[in-house]
Amino acid sequence: MGEKADELRQKRKELEQHRQHERYLEEEISKLSKKVISESIAEKINAYELDKLEQPIGLNNLLIRDFLCFDKTAEDINLNDVPILITGSSPWKKDEFEEFLSSKNFSCNSSNATPDILILGSLEIDTEKIDQIIDTSISIESHLKIYTQELFVYKLITGEDPLEAWEETALLSAVEGHAGIEHILSIEVFQWPNLDKNYARDDYTVSEINPADWSEDSPLSKLGYTVREGALSENQRHQILARVFNESLARYLNGDNDVRIWGKPKSPRRLYAIAQFIKWLSSFQGGAKPAAADKWKNDLQWLKTQFYLPSMAFKWPNQRIEYKAKKKNVEINESNSTNKPKSFRKIKSFELGQKVYHDKFGWGRVMRRYIENNQVEVKFFNLDYGSKVFDRSIADFYQ
Repeated sequence: MGEKADELRQKRKELEQHRQHERYLEEEISKLSKKVISESIAEKINAYELDKLEQPIGLNNLLIRDFLCFDKTAEDINLNDVPILITGSSPWKKDEFEEFLSSKNFSCNSSNATPDILILGSLEIDTEKIDQIIDTSISIESHLKIYTQELFVYKLITGEDPLEAWEETALLSAVEGHAGIEHILSIEVFQWPNLDKNYARDDYTVSEINPADWSEDSPLSKLGYTVREGALSENQRHQILARVFNESLARYLNGDNDVRIWGKPKSPRRLYAIAQFIKWLSSFQGGAKPAAADKWKNDLQWLKTQFYLPSMAFKWPNQRIEYKAKKKNVEINESNSTNKPKSFRKIKSFELGQKVYHDKFGWGRVMRRYIENNQVEVKFFNLDYGSKVFDRSIADFYQ
């Protein structure tokens, strides 16, 4: 009796163990089933999203993208010969996007182990490859920059680097829900957007330049810029202007004041200085040199088209350059004298036709007033000087 009872208890114990194992297997089957269903749905969604990339819609439409970028190349944003790697698709398929950038002279290579720029899609990203690239960039202390496809195309179209120019909140909002960037943000040892430590946002502010600080012995002239007849073609002038904007001017600057005036390469400050300098030249000499004035006006418009952005903290200078042909017969009277009168007072307001005196140019007459730009144009009686435009708040005139 005792042995049978023991055997019965053993069998009941084994039965309970089998039942527990059966419940465990059922739970595992349920979990796996849900996972399989979830993965199947994810695969279908992923396939659907990838299928949509065959014909992107809205601003991502290939025709619209290509139109917006039709005249843009790697040289325009100074990224020719910079190694680029693309991983993932969306909003454009990876292979198509590589082909698109290659046609714009970018150095896209799938075998780039240490790219300077990594461009991420939000679908089919290779996280292992991303981790390897970041590990390598950290070990060799390279300055890796990471963009989404959309952010990189924005940089190509506008010339503005969103990683540097945008506020952090705007940048994070622009990449919200992007699987590639979400993976990057999860990597503790890498701080996206990985800006250069020497980068300072105050370089994107612009303070007014006193015209008295200008000198014709400028970085532009030292690099050969001139509008002299027969000297340079339009393309040659534009190439020099691009160099002045993009490159270091350290060797061409004289002292801290010049450094402050011209700012850093590719900065709004640098662009503002170039534009204001050309405007100063045109105001200083354009009235007497119509052909030169037309070239300065052309160069200002080219600079604005190539580099100026509405987000930059300055208003593009007025490109209106008015000039009058010299008259063959001009009356020269006692006002031709350049000797400062014995009794004089500084002029605070200007009237049309008013006779005024300037220490450098002698006697002249007020010909025009530009209310919008707070400027005044004075026609000097000394024919060597002709007509000049001055800032009314700075220029010293006497009567």
